[in-house]
Amino acid sequence: MNLHAPKGIDVENWFIECYRKYKGHPMWILLGLYKGNYNKFFMAVVFFFIKHCPVWVLPIITANIINDITSGAPDAYQHIFIEAIIMVVLIALNIPTNYMYTRYKSLATFRIIKKRSRGGCSRKSCVTWKPWKRFQRRCF
Repeated sequence: MNLHAPKGIDVENWFIECYRKYKGHPMWILLGLYKGNYNKFFMAVVFFFIKHCPVWVLPIITANIINDITSGAPDAYQHIFIEAIIMVVLIALNIPTNYMYTRYKSLATFRIIKKRSRGGCSRKSCVTWKPWKRFQRRCF
């Protein structure tokens, strides 16, 4: 869970360089910040989509159950039972995929990037303080 800048560049300077290099392109800035962690970032995105799969499938299954009930077909109960099993399996998959999504998101250094960017912002504000202001905070 460590964040490594390219060789010879400080992490804060790496962030500043990413913003300068891809100015006006937020997706490229995001990808530049995760340089070296693309596999973890990709796995987090994959598990996010798997985690949200029940939200997309459950309305279709619910509509099929309603159609089976209203059709009055002799094998309607068998279809309803199969569709209910599919719903339970999809909802049960939500728990482990949510765990894996959260794990890979954390491994992709979201927290470290937030911490480092906050630190860089506070250091930047220390540099840009106006000396003529009456009350100033000290930078440590």
